[in-house]
Amino acid sequence: MAAAIEAGAHAPEFCLPATDGGIVRFTRGAGEHTFIVFWKSTCPNSRSLVPKLADIFRAHPNAPARVIGVAVGTDTCETATAFQQATGFTFPTGVDEQSEVRSSYQLKRVPSVILVDPAGFVLRKYIGNRDEFAPAIDTALDAIEKGISIPSYDLEGAG
Repeated sequence: MAAAIEAGAHAPEFCLPATDGGIVRFTRGAGEHTFIVFWKSTCPNSRSLVPKLADIFRAHPNAPARVIGVAVGTDTCETATAFQQATGFTFPTGVDEQSEVRSSYQLKRVPSVILVDPAGFVLRKYIGNRDEFAPAIDTALDAIEKGISIPSYDLEGAG
């Protein structure tokens, strides 16, 4: 199995119970870029990276992009909600208790971020944890805001 779904592939659609009691849904072709952030509340790398990502996403309110969180592993709605409150990750988050979404994206490590283009294709992937992840995602958001090409690299680190 690859480290993650390949760039250029159709991003799998999903529907998960949300931490706010509703439903989090990802459908392809939503007409905007989507950052899908996979994390696990007990993972030290998630605890380190997710707050940085939350700050970066909030710093780009005009970017035509949405953010969806996916809590994986042993997380429940309760543990995921507590993690969100502790890290400031206030974006819609679904809980993947059965690991179906994680499996469909072929993810072995968290935290991971999958960037999906407006047509629903995987554009970039940031797998695991590296110091370069937060700046790379910030650069991607800058490019989306400006309507220019996103730098063409995927990053993989520990996780």
